[in-house]
Amino acid sequence: MASLRKQALARMLTAWIAASVGMPIVYAESNPKWPSFLGVGRSDLENPGEAPVQWDSKTNIAWVAKLQGYGQSSPIVWENDVYLTCIDGPMKDVCRVQCVDLSNGSVRWTYNATTKNLIPNDDYHSRSAMSPVADARGVVAGFESGVVVALDRSGKLRWSIDLFEKYGSTETNHGISSSLCQNDDHVFVWVQRKDNPYVIALNKESGQEVWRVERPAGVSWGSPVMLPMEDGSTHLVMSCSGRDGGAGFLCGLDVATGKEIWKLEGLSGNSSQTPYIVAPGKVLVGASAGREGGPSKEAIATNGLVKIAKTESGYNADYVWRSQRATSGFCSPSYHDGYAYFTDRRGIVACMKIETGEVVYSERLDQSVWATPFGIGDKMYFIGEVGTSLVLRAGPKFEKLATNVLWEDDADAQYAPPSRPPRGEANGGEAAKPAIQTEIPKTKPRQYAAVYVGNKLLIRRGDQLYAIANPK
Repeated sequence: MASLRKQALARMLTAWIAASVGMPIVYAESNPKWPSFLGVGRSDLENPGEAPVQWDSKTNIAWVAKLQGYGQSSPIVWENDVYLTCIDGPMKDVCRVQCVDLSNGSVRWTYNATTKNLIPNDDYHSRSAMSPVADARGVVAGFESGVVVALDRSGKLRWSIDLFEKYGSTETNHGISSSLCQNDDHVFVWVQRKDNPYVIALNKESGQEVWRVERPAGVSWGSPVMLPMEDGSTHLVMSCSGRDGGAGFLCGLDVATGKEIWKLEGLSGNSSQTPYIVAPGKVLVGASAGREGGPSKEAIATNGLVKIAKTESGYNADYVWRSQRATSGFCSPSYHDGYAYFTDRRGIVACMKIETGEVVYSERLDQSVWATPFGIGDKMYFIGEVGTSLVLRAGPKFEKLATNVLWEDDADAQYAPPSRPPRGEANGGEAAKPAIQTEIPKTKPRQYAAVYVGNKLLIRRGDQLYAIANPK
């Protein structure tokens, strides 16, 4: 008890000193958390000033964890547990969850689930792109084959469900990649298939269906987010482009029932990006257009800041501002310390004032970016596609702090990608079952996601997890 009182007094003294001299108050976080995609619900940062700025294959590498299989999902962290998902086998017949020790990178446990819903394991279909969610119970992970598993912190199965067996398989061009999201009681899964797409809420304790609602046809590889509102409620927000060239939309669902409570229509090109939370009732919306990701009138107008406000008749969603030039690539737009960042497929980043959308700079990065950029203190991190990452000074001036090469582009053997599947090929559907693949085509390594917890920057490559930290 005496020790606890001393700790409390020390925290109070630190807060008083910081307030007196105008310093930011940052407490040490003994139990770091990054519990869902894009860090929604994450713990406070331990010390932003200690975040690594420079690294390469031999410098500031705390550890490297070799993963079994391949995955495009984000690492998810709960205290000292880092959860990762992978798929394995030529037809992705193995769905795998691995738990890695944050302190040293050792694999604590591995769980394998098999599936009969076979999908080719190649670059033209999502490969374990659905990021899991975690809480004190453990982890819930989903896979593009429809398998959803809940595991406790020791890796023991709590429950599982095969969504395709229960609700029918999916037919898409490139698979499903929407990450899971959660609240205290439920986990939400978005299955945006070609016909009869739906969102389902599952009870975290039992895996039982709480509700399931069909959604309009459309295309999306983005993820739903839990958006807090100014009135204290929370909405499940999703962004989806139109099907066959039709108009897309942004919408909000009641988390208790799945009922749609507002919708913003007329969007275009918003098929890959996840809405990025800026503040209660405010999200950044991203969109891209064309094979090269260049600007177009419709895609440009879709990028911007949207505010959802309660009115006498319900909720209304509308743009605070729209982009005049910037678009988004495969990564989502992001926000940090008063500025929005939109990075297109060509690797051009536009920094904009969050209040007005005014562009303060537009500059080309060293390579395209797939992982959504994020800020730590006075720094912005852009994790490039094939091993090169850029650290910029956060704010209105374009200032490179470091260019970091985690591996040389030709350090790993490069292989030609598999032949492109026919347009509209089904993933496990009855109309056009995929051809059985007997080998896993190898492709160049890519950086898919990064998170910052416990003074470590974790970068997810398809087959490895890197922990980067400044030496103590």
